[in-house]
Amino acid sequence: MKSTLTFILIFLLFACATDKSENSKGVRIIPVEDNIGNFADILLSDLAKNIHYIPLETSSDCILSGDLSLRACGGNFILLDRGKKFMVFDREGKFVRSVGRTGKGPGEFLSARQFSVDREKCQIDICSIFDKKMISYSIEGDFVGEFDLPYPTNYYAAEPGGGFHIASYRQNELDGKLFRFVHLDNTGEITYRHFEGPVELPKSGVVLKEFEFYTDGNNVLVQNAFSDTAYAFRDGKWLPDLYVDLGKYGMPEGWEDDLTNYDSNRKNFVERVALNRESDFTMVYFSLKGKRYYGKYDHRSKELVFAENIDLDMRGLYNDIDGGPAVKPSYFEDEDNWYFIFQAIDIIEWNKEGKFDISDVQKPAKNKEFKMLVSNLDENDNPIIMVVEKRCGQYYLGFEG
Repeated sequence: MKSTLTFILIFLLFACATDKSENSKGVRIIPVEDNIGNFADILLSDLAKNIHYIPLETSSDCILSGDLSLRACGGNFILLDRGKKFMVFDREGKFVRSVGRTGKGPGEFLSARQFSVDREKCQIDICSIFDKKMISYSIEGDFVGEFDLPYPTNYYAAEPGGGFHIASYRQNELDGKLFRFVHLDNTGEITYRHFEGPVELPKSGVVLKEFEFYTDGNNVLVQNAFSDTAYAFRDGKWLPDLYVDLGKYGMPEGWEDDLTNYDSNRKNFVERVALNRESDFTMVYFSLKGKRYYGKYDHRSKELVFAENIDLDMRGLYNDIDGGPAVKPSYFEDEDNWYFIFQAIDIIEWNKEGKFDISDVQKPAKNKEFKMLVSNLDENDNPIIMVVEKRCGQYYLGFEG
């Protein structure tokens, strides 16, 4: 098995697997090579059952840019603007308060681009990588506490059961052993280091690998854009969890760090695999030969199909529920909903292009309602949050209609 996650020293004997969809170690296999030509309509209604739109209040106290990250907690939305400022809006879109402050003093951060929200505590945890500390605020805006990070950090994830994972490009050393991945408890104490062999940075100095942490239930998973394998942190260690079988479409090992080979051959191979795993299915995204692929792998039927109806402008699946924006199920989510941010000016332009003039939808009345909302927008308005209720979840915010 080929993998560019060289920090994992585990090898799987796929030839011994009795089920092609799962090997003897319980690793789920998504067979991309065998199904690359298997196209079908994948509609938003296949994944979701309801949609709600929330225009965010626009006032001098809460002007938002286009550089935003979003989380939801306790019926509120927490938006991070430009990595510097948290703003809380209620579920009606009304501005509530700002949270946190930038700076170098106690309770201040230099950058909050890596953050998480503890939904049980409604607490914002910030991994401030430039000043090497973890800082916490309540959603009410109160400073909760902070602790120093033990090592330089490039990647970060909060574990649903408590604690944090941090990782860095460069390796650290302890007693002659090398590691990049560390688990911390809620007080910052190290509970686990993942030791590995030497990992050389590319001679060019350009690091193309980008690790992605994400959660699935109570597990934290890690994968990078050039890897065919995702690993889950279970029982105190990283274990292979999901294998994307790219076959002949997989980039030769090491080419992602060889800019000459990479630039001249990149379109011949799958680029930048991204995953979104749900209880019933896994979405897999990548590019191949200049074409985007959105695949849906059904966990029960073991079937992998690729969407033939992607809206390239909105970069998403066709919205047959209410005819609103196309969306790509992705990273701003909880157990029950996906959350999407759309700039008012983009919504206005798409409406002028007729993208929302769709009659063949499940909820025509909601299409009219959405178009009425769009007609009242100004291009300088704050963004709209689109809440998409997952078909398999309980509606977290309790919206109806």
